[in-house]
Amino acid sequence: SSGSDAGRVIKMDSSIRQKSVELSRKVEESPQDITAWLALIDHQDVLMKAGDDRRRITSAEIKSTAEIKIHMYEKALEKMVSLQDRERLLLGLMAEGTKIWEVKVQSDRWEKISQDNIDSLLLWTSYLNFKQSTFTIFRYEEVREVYLKPPSRMRVKTPEWSCIDSFSISCSDLRSSYEKLDTQNWLLRYGKVFLR
Repeated sequence: SSGSDAGRVIKMDSSIRQKSVELSRKVEESPQDITAWLALIDHQDVLMKAGDDRRRITSAEIKSTAEIKIHMYEKALEKMVSLQDRERLLLGLMAEGTKIWEVKVQSDRWEKISQDNIDSLLLWTSYLNFKQSTFTIFRYEEVREVYLKPPSRMRVKTPEWSCIDSFSISCSDLRSSYEKLDTQNWLLRYGKVFLR
């Protein structure tokens, strides 16, 4: 009946709110506990759905929840010291950012993250993947520049850096060959005009 359904909804809402209080308390008591922060951040999706996975979520709700989660990620980052914890939070933050930020904003944030965390191979490769896969901002020179500025711990001749170094040289050779081929094609196409 409608009465019993309403009762279940109220009980579920109460349970969700109680969970929010508990998770917020854990974060306050242990501000450097990344597990507590991630649980609180993930709980925002439950709040958005109001405990009903079948309910259709609006675009406005998705954006609003993303903004809340980004704020929480940023608050959590203020408390974290370990690089591994910061990596998890920053990747989560950027994933939420795709829901509300323009590509240019995402690019600027990725660049700053890469600069601020120069020892993180994970964040560097994530930034690189973003630059290579986002065609609206793809620029060969910019991607090559990222390849040439790896995390500081990779600048020693590790196997990983050797592979990237070789790849970067190959890209340069490929670009150079392409430019030469393009010039040759131009001369073949238009040279006859000038020689007439």
